Amino acid sequence: MNPSLSQVYLQFLSPLVDTSGDNSGAWLPHDPEWPSECVKNVIDGRAYWRAVERRSDGDFSGIEKALNLNVHPDIRYLFGHFWCGHVAAQTDRGKFDVLHAWNDEDFDMLLQNIVGHIMMKRRLGQEITIFFATTDEEDFILSVKNKTGEVVLEQVGCEPQEILSPDLASFFATASLRSEMFQAD
Repeated sequence: MNPSLSQVYLQFLSPLVDTSGDNSGAWLPHDPEWPSECVKNVIDGRAYWRAVERRSDGDFSGIEKALNLNVHPDIRYLFGHFWCGHVAAQTDRGKFDVLHAWNDEDFDMLLQNIVGHIMMKRRLGQEITIFFATTDEEDFILSVKNKTGEVVLEQVGCEPQEILSPDLASFFATASLRSEMFQAD
């Protein structure tokens, strides 16, 4: 992991980190059967949530062993350090939604999707990337090149189209949250 990723990402997420003790935050429709430590308040069927640091980081060892691959440390941090809803963000390049795990079950599903993505890349003979965000462009995702940590734009099933940043820390240093995350209507 780039030594500054934790600092940069905490700064990026700061409006969504539960440090104030109030009941504000981002919102989504409340589903009582999909619990999370993130939910701080439920009002009129809306769950107001804040990002929460996990008590222990998410475990990638099972997929790493199964795939005979070390997951890039930046991805391990991004997906394994917080319970969080998806984060609507943007750079001058465009809008994107950063994926996160909401709870243990969601983390397991995220790991399964990562495995599927890596297996597809191998089957196609392409360099291994690991997605971390969807974009507003259909079938385009933001990924990290597993060997180098570079942030890339890629169309699903294709080689990366463009290198956007040398690493996640540099990428998130230029990103900002989108205001619609905090608007309930």
